[in-house]
Amino acid sequence: MMLKSREISDKLDATFISTYHPTICGIATFTHNLFSSITKIDSSIRTNIVAINQENKYRCDSKFPEVILRIERDKRQRYVDLAETINKSSTNIVCIQHEFGIFGGVGGSYFLDFLEQCEKPIVTVFHTLNRNLNQIHHDILRKITEKSDAVVALLPIYSEYLTKICKANSNTRIEFIPHGIPEIPHVNKVAAKSSLGLSNKIVMTSFGLINPNKGLEYAVEALPNIVARYPNTVYIILGQTHPNVLSKYGDVYRKKLERRIQELGLEGNVRFVNSFLSEDYLSLYLSASDIYLAPYLNPYQTSSGCLAYALAHGMAAISTPYPHSQYEISDSNGIIIPSHNSLEITNSVNWLLDRPAHLEKLQKNTIERMITRRWSYVATQYIDLFKLVQNDMVLEDSFLIGGNRYSNNIEHNAVSHSFPKP
Repeated sequence: MMLKSREISDKLDATFISTYHPTICGIATFTHNLFSSITKIDSSIRTNIVAINQENKYRCDSKFPEVILRIERDKRQRYVDLAETINKSSTNIVCIQHEFGIFGGVGGSYFLDFLEQCEKPIVTVFHTLNRNLNQIHHDILRKITEKSDAVVALLPIYSEYLTKICKANSNTRIEFIPHGIPEIPHVNKVAAKSSLGLSNKIVMTSFGLINPNKGLEYAVEALPNIVARYPNTVYIILGQTHPNVLSKYGDVYRKKLERRIQELGLEGNVRFVNSFLSEDYLSLYLSASDIYLAPYLNPYQTSSGCLAYALAHGMAAISTPYPHSQYEISDSNGIIIPSHNSLEITNSVNWLLDRPAHLEKLQKNTIERMITRRWSYVATQYIDLFKLVQNDMVLEDSFLIGGNRYSNNIEHNAVSHSFPKP
């Protein structure tokens, strides 16, 4: 990679390229939280957003003044035009939030046109990485790393993966920075349950944009043998159907779940909250919850903002194995179970509910573990990285290590186990 010419400056002027509000998308929320946290930490940093519109229905308006430009995902020339606009601007860092489905072209290939033309330092954050990529995605990933001054993995295991991809390009800095979480104000669980009409209930929760990969049907199938033992159990499914799923298939998956709940006679034990909740309202539900269920079916799920957010609220987690769950969950704060297995969910939930003191201990451990995942910590690491890249510096004794190496001094829980049966 040819290093881009740049002026050394003490002031950061960062442009984020991502999906963004009002688009309903986890990466849009991630970008909003990162942007807002950086601004709170250092108001002298100039920040703005270029939003990728998956449909040409959102325009710049006063509701989101940080958005200076919105471009249509599927119009290839827009990516070249964007590079020219940024090249002429005062921007001295471009931070790209990458997932293959965000950008136009096969595998998001249109965005390579932007990278070819952009003359500013580039930091790319990879939200979707796995070792099962097809050749098209792998080639695009390699080209993005070649054109980036730094790349960020949200899990240590993917720092290693990116290191192998970047072997031929010693100028690309590779960093692990964890997925951020909001700083959650303490809310009394009893009070939270009372405000939601859940007093004296055992509350289990799954949340996020609903799609078949969530594996919620296995949680539903697990419920009869949980409810038989603990009749006051309520399972809450928070979130609306993923917009992409809804547009292609309709609300078939949710309706299938609802039919099965009726067949099992569980209408009084399952509550759907079919909306994209505000952070405050979502936080209230999670504060009222005792156990977080993540029965995902895809073992290649890279990172999960839902998991991070749930753990931030001090919930003990029961999850199937995927990279993010295996990093964040150990015997000290939850249970990893095999996927596609409702019996494992039943046994694990009942095991915890039979041991309330142990469940409470897991909840406290989770809160302690997640302190360093708060956005205030995470955003500071991004600021440090931006400064290093913008000034083209390599500080070997800092937390951020350049030159095709990654930070490996953070605990990596390679957990692969099932909880003991009752």
